[in-house]
Amino acid sequence: MSISLKDIESEVNSSDPKPEVSRSLGLKRLLSIELNGIRLKDKERANFYEQFGTLLTAGLGVKPALELCRSQQKPKVKEVVDDLLHWLTSGEGLSSAMQKTEAFSSYEIFTVQIGEESGRLAQVLLSLKVHFEQKIARRRAIIGALSYPAVVVLTAFGAMAFMLSYLVPMFSDLFARAGKDLPQITKVVVAISEHLDAMGVNILILSLVFWLFNRLASTNSRYLLMRAKYIIRIPIIGRWIKNNLHLEFLQSMSLLLGSKVSIVRSLELCSIMSKSVYLKSLLEDIQSKIVDGITFSQAISQSHFFDENVVALIKVGEESNQLDSLIAGMANDKLKEIEHQGKVLNSILEPLLIVFLGGLVAIILVAMYLPMFQMGTSF
Repeated sequence: MSISLKDIESEVNSSDPKPEVSRSLGLKRLLSIELNGIRLKDKERANFYEQFGTLLTAGLGVKPALELCRSQQKPKVKEVVDDLLHWLTSGEGLSSAMQKTEAFSSYEIFTVQIGEESGRLAQVLLSLKVHFEQKIARRRAIIGALSYPAVVVLTAFGAMAFMLSYLVPMFSDLFARAGKDLPQITKVVVAISEHLDAMGVNILILSLVFWLFNRLASTNSRYLLMRAKYIIRIPIIGRWIKNNLHLEFLQSMSLLLGSKVSIVRSLELCSIMSKSVYLKSLLEDIQSKIVDGITFSQAISQSHFFDENVVALIKVGEESNQLDSLIAGMANDKLKEIEHQGKVLNSILEPLLIVFLGGLVAIILVAMYLPMFQMGTSF
């Protein structure tokens, strides 16, 4: 999501120092707000920004565009637009009104503020529309990749639970009356069937304990960082999450650098706007290294989080003074890579799950029928 905007920071630096300090504190407050108001879906946000940006492009003012846009929205979005109109009538700017409604994220508010100050609000709103459309596309790709395997897993485990609860006890009674020594695999399956209820209770208790621990530890930044680092190391899934963090970073940096915000300030804002504890820690470390005197590409390289081609392109961008456009191009490439990875993940998981779960069902059936074959042979 890259757009070319005018120089924002130069205007701030040329003003009186006191307003600059006030503006900086205001941005920090803006970027640290919590979303306690109305929650809008990504599809609703994309539709709102598309209509709002299109009306502004047609030459309407902010208030007339909002009033016209309101009539085409759903009731929940209309409520948000009513709040925006109320605060605009009270003399607030659009970004300030968005903050007061508490229905928009800090990323949206800061992006709109850049659009207001640069005079390119319509383009910024349309870029937010693209941002949420891409977010919806990524989520659909994830759902599409995991929905079929999830159905297969639930169905297979349901079938296994039925067999262990009803089928295996019937066979075990038959084997007990026969008085024959059972194969080891049959003994294991029968033992699992006999302790199935106790195992289910233990699994439920452990799940509740883990859930409670995770909730209580969710305020501990060290625990969250350690958990994020562990998840990223998980094969396949970790790579997927890592690519999404790459995409989040590249999209945010392309917008901020395109607005002529300095690299250090852009990293700071990306860190504040990100919801990932891991990415926050990483960007803070990169920012501190740049402040110590090394280049952006060197700091990125030392993080060992980004691919070599990303580091190389960032170095080229620094040398050619085209960093924002190169990062925007990398963001588009990364989005395509994530979409392709979702399709590959789906094609790999499906046969693996079918073979694995089919194998478990086959083990149960073999364990039950093997003693019957042995008894038939003995006769």
